[in-house]
Amino acid sequence: MHQKVLKINKNKYNDNSTHISKYGESDRFEFLAETFAELMTTNNPSNLAKSLDDYLKGEK
Repeated sequence: MHQKVLKINKNKYNDNSTHISKYGESDRFEFLAETFAELMTTNNPSNLAKSLDDYLKGEK
């Protein structure tokens, strides 16, 4: 899933970011936790969080 979210982020949002923070860089589970938390709790989520949302909605 991690790689698919990064691919959506690059292709759809033209963003090469690979993590939200250094902590999220530590492993895929932390990446998912941070990205999902940002998606659910902010009014202006990052492109990575939007990419996770796209992935969860079935975009490839």
